[in-house]
Amino acid sequence: MSEKSINEELVEILSLKTLGDMTTLWTALHPADASCPSCESLQEHYILAHKFRGAALNYGYMAWLDMGR
Repeated sequence: MSEKSINEELVEILSLKTLGDMTTLWTALHPADASCPSCESLQEHYILAHKFRGAALNYGYMAWLDMGR
């Protein structure tokens, strides 16, 4: 039986969290009615993207930094 390394577990957790966050961001930026979201309505999503970038930086996943822009 092989155990996952700590790094593999971190990638798995971060990937699952990131998938949810990216889905939330995509939905906010692409409303079902095809309207353009206001800056005010995206404030919490801006914070979410910033947290994503911080997590990527903290875990050393530099390639993921641009996804939070």
